Amino acid sequence: MGFAILLVAIVGSPTAGCGGESGAEGLSVAVTFAPGVPRAARDEAVRVEVYLVGSCDSAVMGDRPEDALDSMFVLRDGSAGPAIGIPEPGQYGLYAVAQDSNCAVVGAGCEPVTIEVESPGPLSVELGAFSGDGCSVGQACSIETGDCSGSGSDCVDQDSDGLGDGTLGNAGCVDTTTDSNDSDGTVCADTDGDSCDDCSSGFFDPSDDGVDMDGDGICDAGDVCVDGDDDGLGDGSGGNVGCSDATTDSNDSDGTVCADTDSDSCDDCSSGFFDPSDDGVDMDGDGICDA
Repeated sequence: MGFAILLVAIVGSPTAGCGGESGAEGLSVAVTFAPGVPRAARDEAVRVEVYLVGSCDSAVMGDRPEDALDSMFVLRDGSAGPAIGIPEPGQYGLYAVAQDSNCAVVGAGCEPVTIEVESPGPLSVELGAFSGDGCSVGQACSIETGDCSGSGSDCVDQDSDGLGDGTLGNAGCVDTTTDSNDSDGTVCADTDGDSCDDCSSGFFDPSDDGVDMDGDGICDAGDVCVDGDDDGLGDGSGGNVGCSDATTDSNDSDGTVCADTDSDSCDDCSSGFFDPSDDGVDMDGDGICDA
């Protein structure tokens, strides 16, 4: 018999009091899964926690309530904690969550309930399907407490380069990119498409993945314009195919010195950027500087 069916059993048992007073060891509570919840989800449940809250409005599905008035738990093997004590008559919420063997919440629900003086129960709550996060890799789930223990990590990174092998979507890694080779810390990916591996330094860093003479974040191997002084002309690497002009900068460390392609005796970068038409005073506006 699956645990989902066993949950129908009433937890807690009121006892008769003397002199017309009602004494009890706890509320009678029945917890079931909603009919539409897949059987697989029902079978995964190994622990159920039940909470008495002031109202279902305050309950966040899947989370343990911080303002619970009382609570109890029951395990798949039938063992359970103390029953929920009977509160003052009034309106409340009966909230419950079911967890699997990895402490992930697989079911949650809350039902408004009324506690009567004469008849405090039985009460019932129905669980809908829920998909919660369980323990991280390296952690252990305690079925007795429903808590994870151990440091754990959401990043399975065998080569310590910052990228994971795809487990849990690499949620705890420095980037969600999946490592192409999780056994070599210098090989992982080329997310910036510059022909250099982003882990060539031993750690994922696309901005430091190879020699980058112009410091533009694109390594020289894939940089179509190595321009150290940002004047638009390159140092000749790759034929300057990605630069403003194929002309090679005569001084790639000074943004105001590069070339004189129009032979007007004015440096085409005198403005700080390669522009032969604006390389000095030109009184007649013919594109040739007055010098």
